[in-house]
Amino acid sequence: MSTRTRSAVIALALAALVLSGCASGAAGPAPASPSTDSEREASLRGTEVCVQNNSAMNMRITWLGFATPKALPPAGRECHSGYVSGGKPDVQATIEYEPVSSSNTWLTMGLWATNPWSARPQAATWFAKGEKKYGMCGGFDVEEMYSFTADDISAQLTRIADTADNKKFVLNLTDSEGRADLPDVTECVKEPSPDPL
Repeated sequence: MSTRTRSAVIALALAALVLSGCASGAAGPAPASPSTDSEREASLRGTEVCVQNNSAMNMRITWLGFATPKALPPAGRECHSGYVSGGKPDVQATIEYEPVSSSNTWLTMGLWATNPWSARPQAATWFAKGEKKYGMCGGFDVEEMYSFTADDISAQLTRIADTADNKKFVLNLTDSEGRADLPDVTECVKEPSPDPL
């Protein structure tokens, strides 16, 4: 065998070894890569919020990530779910409502909900007056409900039974019945907090 032929045979043998090593590695399971989403490792569920308009008012809701608001007429219901890491809320929205007593005047409420890995699921809904925010905000157990009443609207936020995918909340909005009861939630609304109301 000539030197040239021997070099070609050795080169082919080396190539076959390298290719067989790649093929055997590809046939086996891929090595597990470490999770970069450590905040969600202990909490595999996202969050779902449904907003129910049980008032006589016209409403519209804009979910974070969607440019166009969705109409929420009387008896209407709108739901959205999400899963966000890094300490941000899973679901966020702006709710606008038109009081019956002030047609063509739209007032605004904020809404967020999240399922942090280190605390109870949390949610908040509020409206701003000047620099302050008033409404409800905190951690929720299943079937726990918080409410507030403003001049034109009453709100009940309830955590309902979980699903396999989400911690679930329902925000029920009705016409205001009675005197305003407006807890200051300015500090809680800034960032989701595990502290109850």
